[in-house]
Amino acid sequence: MGKDGEVIEVLRKRGLIPAEEAFFSVPQKRKRVFSFQGFRLALIFCREIEDAKELLGKESIDAILWPGYWGWDDNWEWNDKEPWTRLLQEVASFCQCSIIQANLIGDNAIKNSDGSTLGGSVAVSEKGELIGRSKPKQATPILVTLNRIAERPGTPE
Repeated sequence: MGKDGEVIEVLRKRGLIPAEEAFFSVPQKRKRVFSFQGFRLALIFCREIEDAKELLGKESIDAILWPGYWGWDDNWEWNDKEPWTRLLQEVASFCQCSIIQANLIGDNAIKNSDGSTLGGSVAVSEKGELIGRSKPKQATPILVTLNRIAERPGTPE
């Protein structure tokens, strides 16, 4: 949405989980990158983070915004042995940008299939380092400073 409330772009989720496939269809590939306040941002929904390299290719971006419907519980640790850590490191390195994740906060009784609770969003640097983490089971902000690192089409670096 633009500052006057006009629709600028419609982005669609392509990576559907089995439950979503029952009532959504997968749209054709569409633009994933948009500009905001001079930053080039990409939008990846939920489980699409697993397909981020395919969805974004070598698009030049400053950060990936990643809203999702799961979270990290109190026991989750950021380490190279943990599969999600490795995935985020791989995506950040491939895209050469930060990843900012926002997990759903709502009914704290909801649990994921692995038993983890919602919340606990994370921010990862372009080097794949954890730079911020909110608290699980509650809404807490993460403040992230972004650098404009993406090349602008037709603009020298």
